[in-house]
Amino acid sequence: MKSIGVPRPLELRPSQEQILAYRSGRLAVAASPGSGKTFILTQLAAHLILVEGIPPEQLLILTYMRSAAHHFRTRLQAVLGQRGHSARGLRISTIHAFCQGILRQEGSRYAIDNELPEVAETERYESVIVSEPEQLAVLHAALAAYKSDPARRAQLYQRLEDRDVAEFEREILRDALGILSCAKHAGIALDTIAERLPDFPELGFLAAHYAEQQRTNRTMDFADLLYGALSLLEEQPALLAYYRQQIRYILEDEAQDSTPTQQRLLELLAGSAGNWVRVGDANQAIMGSFTANDARFFRAFCLANPVIPMNETSRNGQIVIDLANRLVELAEQHQDCEIRNTFNGLRIAAATAGPRNPDPASCAISWTEHYSTKQEETEGVLLAVRRHLQQQPRDVCAILCFSNHQINGDRQKSFRPLAQCLGLELFTPEDASLPMVPVLTLLEKTLAFLEHPDKAAVALLPLANALAVAKGRRELPSQTLEAALQDWNSHELLAPAYQLRPCRPPTVSEADYAWLVKVAESIEHLLPMRKLPLEDLLLACLSELLGQTPDTLSLVERLAVCTRKRLWYIRPSAATARSSSTWSLVEIRRTIKELLATDRVYHFGKAAGEVRSPRPGQVVITTIHGAKGAEYDAVWLPGIGYYYLRESYFPWELHEVKRPSVNYLLARRLLLGQDGDHKSALLAQQREIIQERLRLLYVGITRAKRHLALSCHYPGRGPVAPAHIQELAYSCRN
Repeated sequence: MKSIGVPRPLELRPSQEQILAYRSGRLAVAASPGSGKTFILTQLAAHLILVEGIPPEQLLILTYMRSAAHHFRTRLQAVLGQRGHSARGLRISTIHAFCQGILRQEGSRYAIDNELPEVAETERYESVIVSEPEQLAVLHAALAAYKSDPARRAQLYQRLEDRDVAEFEREILRDALGILSCAKHAGIALDTIAERLPDFPELGFLAAHYAEQQRTNRTMDFADLLYGALSLLEEQPALLAYYRQQIRYILEDEAQDSTPTQQRLLELLAGSAGNWVRVGDANQAIMGSFTANDARFFRAFCLANPVIPMNETSRNGQIVIDLANRLVELAEQHQDCEIRNTFNGLRIAAATAGPRNPDPASCAISWTEHYSTKQEETEGVLLAVRRHLQQQPRDVCAILCFSNHQINGDRQKSFRPLAQCLGLELFTPEDASLPMVPVLTLLEKTLAFLEHPDKAAVALLPLANALAVAKGRRELPSQTLEAALQDWNSHELLAPAYQLRPCRPPTVSEADYAWLVKVAESIEHLLPMRKLPLEDLLLACLSELLGQTPDTLSLVERLAVCTRKRLWYIRPSAATARSSSTWSLVEIRRTIKELLATDRVYHFGKAAGEVRSPRPGQVVITTIHGAKGAEYDAVWLPGIGYYYLRESYFPWELHEVKRPSVNYLLARRLLLGQDGDHKSALLAQQREIIQERLRLLYVGITRAKRHLALSCHYPGRGPVAPAHIQELAYSCRN
């Protein structure tokens, strides 16, 4: 029996009407930037639940980023809540989180090969998930070990030529990271890479070292999650049948960024007759140069199944739409036949229904080429942003750079430090409702108190002051209270006889005394919880002192992960590193102190900031890759011309491509059994870079709602930018 229907949103566009008519089978949605992918997937999921009567737990919505999963969940819960329907059981996550859930829930019940015979079955899939920086740290140590042999070092540096040593080694590490990802997605054991790539002994050594570290420290990376879940489902038909029965509909966002393993996994889950909706935009495939992401899987899906183009957008002004479409036209006219296929040919169109595009009178695009140095361009762009905000103080502005080096690399020439000097209000990911440094300090002081409650006279005042700072209150007068605490019996303050606390000394104000008593009462509640598992104790501490919020839950989870990683690295074989219930207060305090002593605390705030948006009047400074999926009132794209000897971040001709890592492409081809000819590998990678950079520029342009400014700097003579950039500049002038 079907549930009560949900009224359709007013003014649906024709393509959106077609998508909401979906009932079953496979469907591809080719969506342009700003065409409402999140909106229509939310409406489709709500329609399937409310009209078709599909239980929420039988829908699986997959996204590329955690922030997108959060937005989907929030919007869908709101839509279902308006109709009095629960979203309980709804599966909305990233593909990696989904795979991790399969391994944790099912892995210990099925015996599949995992190269960890010394690990108990119940612990086999409780490995730590390492990030890319942590992978690079392991590879960096492996490279140092490889170079310790003089013969290997001499052989390696034969390829150095005239390059900088540090840059050459960074290139090797990037190559190794790409080879690891390629091998895992192809199901190739890392220990066999040395045999498969005899001409690249350093890559085989690094891969073997990385595999050994994974076995020793019991770690997994994101590729392991996908391949582990895929292997489990392939080898256990009963388990696969169970998941197919549980998941009747798969709704996939950002399908253009699929990897080979993700493609195989979802094909397996959906089955030949399954219900699978894939939404993506091949024109925004910008992750493929050195990763396993490949838009060809989504293109092939579009060729084999019904496709609904969703190209109407209300995000951009018409002048911005025209510029993006012009870039697509230029690529289709390229002299290289392969580069002509960079885009899918879909043109963006203004909205015919629903929210309207910005008023053309408020829209503008500009091109600036007179900057002679990078610093001059940086300063000029920042001054232009400040002038814009003086005239439009409610706008959100963004400076989108090609690399992080442009943002933070040089204090004299990079955007973030100079923007801070100019007094611009920057949106930073570490902005969160919980100030991370004060909160972590408060947590460390609380744990110190719980570790040594007999030293209350020494620990109570620092704890009270830490809580005051975390809540934005003034600190307590230390000298006065220290003297008072020496006169008091600390046990009477914390555990007073007959519930009577010591009298307030005349030297202490009533407000300060009340605050101190409040802290003492909180500690009194926490003292019986000292023997709780550490994750429960952390949550109890933050909830008691600051209240339970989504940020406190997130902070506890991240602290737990961080502590597990630290314990695995310093004691990889210790049983105590496998359970949060056996951690000591000393270990979690040491973890917090290490965070506070380094800039790693930034990443804690960044995770909290993933689900937030900048406020009006703020300036976002990020890479174009980092801005994917976002939109801003005004956008500046600096440094898109030549920067050195006809080299550009956005090349048009093969000779304009910065010297690529041919070794990586050769190794990848040999690893996969493809042609390893040096010349063809170089041409293939140069073309791949040009195609991806064209799409990257397309993404940057389409982030702008009303105002778009392009610029470059070039100290020499002659053309200042590649041919397509000059053509876009001509469009800006006209």
